[in-house]
Amino acid sequence: MMRLETPPDDKPLPRDERLRQTLILLAKAFVFLGEEIAASGGVTAQQWAVLHQIGAAGEEGLLPSELAAANNTSRANITKFISRLGRLGYLAVSPSRTDRRKKLLRLTAAGQSALAKMDTEKRARLDEVLEAFAPRERADLLRLAEGLLRRLTNDSVTEESRMPTSSTKRDSDPGGAAACGGQP
Repeated sequence: MMRLETPPDDKPLPRDERLRQTLILLAKAFVFLGEEIAASGGVTAQQWAVLHQIGAAGEEGLLPSELAAANNTSRANITKFISRLGRLGYLAVSPSRTDRRKKLLRLTAAGQSALAKMDTEKRARLDEVLEAFAPRERADLLRLAEGLLRRLTNDSVTEESRMPTSSTKRDSDPGGAAACGGQP
């Protein structure tokens, strides 16, 4: 388990400053947790996120350009991710059924298995943390976390907004933003 540097207790901080520092430490703890879990699957946290995006597209697959647009990065950067995930046996690249020049990315059985394993570990680790809270505390935490997320993203928190989806309008959306829900 990760040890985070916390402020010394000898000088109590004002509540808002403590809250700011706690939120920063919480963000660092989640980043560390993600990196640790991703490493168990032989990938980085960013590669794990890319596996999620490709997995969410299902059998339809994703174009590399869609993946790049969804992650607000260049096609060259996405190509590095694709190469690494392909070498691990997690991705299959195949021609599009509608345009043979376009290559679609899909998860292989090994990729689906690795993704499921990492997701199961993430769920177990978070469940372990949440079990320490009473049901009412968990309800309060959910309400506050969703409010914070809305304020940070200027978005509503719904199940649909949590996962990118693929689109059948791929040919009319060359940037691919619609195919990935416009988000990483």
